[in-house]
Amino acid sequence: GNYGRDELWYPPSLMDHMLYRIEKVNDVPYNIKQSLINFTINGRILGKVTPKVAEKLTSTSPFFELSTGTNQPTLTLSNGAGSTVEQRTRSVASVMETLRDSGYISGWRDELYPVAESFGSP
Repeated sequence: GNYGRDELWYPPSLMDHMLYRIEKVNDVPYNIKQSLINFTINGRILGKVTPKVAEKLTSTSPFFELSTGTNQPTLTLSNGAGSTVEQRTRSVASVMETLRDSGYISGWRDELYPVAESFGSP
């Protein structure tokens, strides 16, 4: 329905608590934040990974490349992974399945996430 603050179906303290939890989950300690490596596609940063994860991805598949020629290393999805969302998604899925089968990834949900620069982009 169309609720005002005085007519919420949930207690306002619940929302405050949820927002607090979200903030805490996103609060990465400075020393860890500084060590994270950018993950990019076509020069656009999509996320960050730990050096350990970057090394594992590059040693598992040629679809991932780690450039270390600059001050800040960058993990990139290679051209071999494909140029379309569908191709990149299949390529990354195959790597994730390999890591799952080897026991490196646990808690598998069998969900695919489109490998795109932003929501709805090619």
